Amino acid sequence: MLKTHLFTTALILAGAVSAQNVYVPDNNAAGGSCNVIPFGHNALSATWSNQRYQCMITTTDMGASTSVANICDLGFAPCVAGIRHFDTIEIVIAQTKAATLSTTFATNLATLPSVVLRARGWDWHNDRADVWTRIGLDKSYLYLQANGNLVIQITVTGAVLRTSSTAFPGYRRGDRQRIYNFGWTGTPPTTGTSSSIAASKIELVIGTSDLNDFGLGCKGTAGVPDLHLSGSATIGTGSIDMTVTNCPASKLVLHVFGLARYEPAIDLGFAGAPGCTLYETVDILIPGVTNASGVYSLKAKVPNDRTLICLRIYTQVFPNDPNANSWGRTASNFGRILPGL
Repeated sequence: MLKTHLFTTALILAGAVSAQNVYVPDNNAAGGSCNVIPFGHNALSATWSNQRYQCMITTTDMGASTSVANICDLGFAPCVAGIRHFDTIEIVIAQTKAATLSTTFATNLATLPSVVLRARGWDWHNDRADVWTRIGLDKSYLYLQANGNLVIQITVTGAVLRTSSTAFPGYRRGDRQRIYNFGWTGTPPTTGTSSSIAASKIELVIGTSDLNDFGLGCKGTAGVPDLHLSGSATIGTGSIDMTVTNCPASKLVLHVFGLARYEPAIDLGFAGAPGCTLYETVDILIPGVTNASGVYSLKAKVPNDRTLICLRIYTQVFPNDPNANSWGRTASNFGRILPGL
């Protein structure tokens, strides 16, 4: 019985990771007008800071041959570069047999609703405009065609975009139905307004790799340590560059890797570093040294191991900075490594 269950599970996951990413309504991250729903922007007006939103991805969008898909993350196409901050963010994925969305949010979360991201103080780095940027789900969602269409629900509060751009600060949209409510305070609304157009373009990341930066560092004597991931997390061929700038020159660092993030993240004020944050569990700790320019870097190859697909690996660096605080260290922002095909 157990062997049968394991064999069935293996077949499901094998099918799930063999699919390609799904883009709705298209994969053009630079096309379409921009809209501040669902991620808000308080620089326009505080009215846009709090939002609840739903959109639908149909079985037709997923493709007739895709009966199973493991959705590792969601991507959106920002119209400007910057850091998107949310006081809180929650993303729920569910399925429904309905052909269209109801204006009652809960009605649309009919089958197997799952909270795939819930965070406080979420800082999402949108480093470039008009490219697909993954939002950093904590866990995956298993799509089963037999359960019907997918529903994505996004609820944010305290939305702020930190950017130097003067362009319109939304995300690319397409002509798809959305349900939305904005400008509320207190408890998120149970109902919204339906629009047949203007749902955000969306990418369902299905087994493909990703690197992205999140969170904020804390200021030290050389500035705010800034961690950036580049390269590729592709299974077997990828090489990941992890670089931190704005560190004191020729000083030790502690490089942390974790398989889970803390929610909420841990403020290190208790250790003597107020304003510095530990974002993830400390599963691996590697010492390193900055160069004469205050830069620390580490390169890692991605093993040829398909069991790593969709595994979330978080990383953060803590530079020695004796004059910054009583702990003698500061903290960078954090990165998320998502190995894939």
